[in-house]
Amino acid sequence: MIGSQTAELLREQLRSGAPVVVEIGKSTFEGRIYRLMLDEGWLAVEHTDGRRRAFMLIQGGRIRLAGGREVVLPALK
Repeated sequence: MIGSQTAELLREQLRSGAPVVVEIGKSTFEGRIYRLMLDEGWLAVEHTDGRRRAFMLIQGGRIRLAGGREVVLPALK
């Protein structure tokens, strides 16, 4: 599914609580990663106002991290 470097980067973001911007499909959501289920292929993000959203990583897209780093997620067919 996703590479080990990408998985470790997402785990690092989960531990740090730093904000991320997730862009998958037509959805864009900003917040902190609060749950990773990489074996099942998804992550969950919580906005500062308390809204939560889960994203399937296999749909492709990108995750923008603090400091301008970006993770590109390839779509699996």
